[in-house]
Amino acid sequence: MELEKLSVQLRPRGGWEALDLGCQMARSWWRPVWGVWLAVYLPAAVLLHAVFRQQPFIAAVALWWLKPVFDRFVLHVVSRAVFGAPPTVGEALAAWRDILQPGLLAGLFWVQRLSPWRSFTLPVW
Repeated sequence: MELEKLSVQLRPRGGWEALDLGCQMARSWWRPVWGVWLAVYLPAAVLLHAVFRQQPFIAAVALWWLKPVFDRFVLHVVSRAVFGAPPTVGEALAAWRDILQPGLLAGLFWVQRLSPWRSFTLPVW
């Protein structure tokens, strides 16, 4: 980790300012963020909707259940982009073992799965 390459200023932020920083980061790095999210989400969505063609509700629930998997890929891209090196979609997909391995089962089955704070606490886990 090279702190001199950090592209955001480290300082305490209030909730609204942190939300604004997140929106600005998403706006700045929209190509790698959306690219990797779509590269992971679309195949899963197409496959689940093809398998559960007669029950689209089951496919939607399965996509919701797999949301921690999709969030991990986006978090990987943003964590690299903060240090000045956003990975390409191919690089992010190639790192799938490093992205999915630590704590994936806890993210999918943990009791806090229904918590409204899950998107905020998942990166900390």
